[in-house]
Amino acid sequence: MAANEQYTIYVPDRTSPIHYPASLTVEEVRSALVGSGFTSVENAEVVMEAGNVLRFRRVQGGTKGTF
Repeated sequence: MAANEQYTIYVPDRTSPIHYPASLTVEEVRSALVGSGFTSVENAEVVMEAGNVLRFRRVQGGTKGTF
């Protein structure tokens, strides 16, 4: 499979990338990752970089439950 036919995906707390077909939408990739146990991407922001690279990042800021 050529490199441009798949996503290279980076998720929090994992150093090696995950590869999924580029025929999926970003939300389908997110759903598949959550279903595979990568629950950290459920509320993460996603950045699409050149070369079909998806990088999920934890949302910054917020109160994290404090009042």
